[in-house]
Amino acid sequence: MSNTEDHVPATEEWVRETARIVEQSRLILLQVIAQQHAMLEQQKAMVAEECARQARSSYEMRAREAACEAREAACKTREAACLAREPAL
Repeated sequence: MSNTEDHVPATEEWVRETARIVEQSRLILLQVIAQQHAMLEQQKAMVAEECARQARSSYEMRAREAACEAREAACKTREAACLAREPAL
C-alpha cells in the first residue's frame, strides 16, 4: 500500500466529521436566528403597546384640557350674564 492510500480513509473520515460539524453549526445558527427573531417580534409588540398607551394618554390629556377650557368658558359666560343682570350703579 502506498503512503497516499493510507491517508484516504483518514481524509474521508475527516470530511464526514467536518460535514457533521458544519451541519450542527448550521442548526445551531438557525436556532439562534429563530430566537433572535422571536425576541425582535416581542420587542416590536412591546413598542406597539407603549405607543398605543402614549396615544391614549395624549388623547385623554387633550380631552381633559378641552373640558377645562369648556368649563372656563361656561364660567365666564355665567359671569357675563350675572353682570348684565345687575343694575348699573
